[in-house]
Amino acid sequence: MSTLLCPICQSPLAFTPERCECAAGHGFPVRDGVANIMLRGTQTEDHYNLQWGKELDFYKSIEDSGGKILTATASYKLGWQDYLPQALKGARSVLDVACGYGGVADIVKGAGFEGQYVGIDINNTLADVKKERFGHLPNFRFVRADMMEDIFTPSFDVAVCRSAIMLASDPAATFKSIARALKPGGKFLISVYTRKSPMRELCDDYFREYFKKMEKREAFEALKEFTLFGKILSELKVNVEIPQDLPVLEIKKGNYDLQRLIYYHFLKCFWNEEWGMINSTIVNFDWYHPEYTYRFTKEEIASWYEDSGFKVVEYRHVPAQHFFCGEKK
Repeated sequence: MSTLLCPICQSPLAFTPERCECAAGHGFPVRDGVANIMLRGTQTEDHYNLQWGKELDFYKSIEDSGGKILTATASYKLGWQDYLPQALKGARSVLDVACGYGGVADIVKGAGFEGQYVGIDINNTLADVKKERFGHLPNFRFVRADMMEDIFTPSFDVAVCRSAIMLASDPAATFKSIARALKPGGKFLISVYTRKSPMRELCDDYFREYFKKMEKREAFEALKEFTLFGKILSELKVNVEIPQDLPVLEIKKGNYDLQRLIYYHFLKCFWNEEWGMINSTIVNFDWYHPEYTYRFTKEEIASWYEDSGFKVVEYRHVPAQHFFCGEKK
């Protein structure tokens, strides 16, 4: 069974290392075993070509740290590295939508998964990801594709969209499209950005409009200012006591590090000493430069699962993100 459909006519696609085409005759280029079925370029694609490419080389930083820097990410704190291998038990196929630099693929590989893995993303680094880290695994296939296209067939036991669906122009419609990729009983795992407190939302919307109009490298350089601000605040080592809940500002009473107080409630100014300036700026760049970056409540995401015929079997959250796993009825 074909796992993906032609984005032009929705006919099943046939893949070989050299060719990708549908029965209607639509053919797509293949480079180093990675088919490109993108129909158009987007600002978001352009952004991630830089973010996950060799110029910033985020994956090298992961390797150099022995994976340690990943412990600061929302994905790590949500437990993807532990939960996903459990979800893969008994599965024979997994779809990784918006696979990025290959972080989920690393977990799948580390779990010893022997079924079929299909990773799709819009960035142009997938051929390098495949060749350098997964080329020896014939069961791992990567395809350049836009998750917003209706290209999925009901042929997967597990589908994953980690920290990405909120980057679609219509996240709810994209969720429904990916949900159709699951067989009955299949599991759909996602993480999405949480809705933040009012002042943070207002600031984020303002700066997102400001930065997304910039050329990607110009935006990256400008966002170093936010990283520097976070560094300055962090190095002050000032604690702020909030003696009572502030419900309008949505700030709970408690003791806060000044940088964390501003970061969570007023402005994303990520700084992590172990990550350094470039990698910390990648976090701020990832937040403020993509064309779309929606945020959601728990209830909104739960309704997506219900509307698509899934039972939610796991929910977790950290301040930055929600994590859900749903099982198709």
